[in-house]
Amino acid sequence: MIGDIDWEAFAAHLRAEGEEHILEQYPEYAEYLKRKNTEERKVERRLDAKDNASSDPAPLRERIVEKVIERQVIVMRCAYCKALTPVDLRECQFCGGPLS
Repeated sequence: MIGDIDWEAFAAHLRAEGEEHILEQYPEYAEYLKRKNTEERKVERRLDAKDNASSDPAPLRERIVEKVIERQVIVMRCAYCKALTPVDLRECQFCGGPLS
């Protein structure tokens, strides 16, 4: 298994390389986007509820955005199928070819 992937960094890398279409091969990325959007909406609802419940006539709304990078995955191209595969694997996750 790949482990935890920083999908933002991975997607940014693929965009920089002009290979954003590769993200379509990762259903986990679509799940990540759904979770991220759901969590952002929950935070916004909580902030809105706090603002509405405040007795202050002009409440200041401050949003703190924190991004934690858990792990960066370095990838390399498989010599056989040309798919991007994390370097910590011994063989390609798509074709099973050895990584060198």
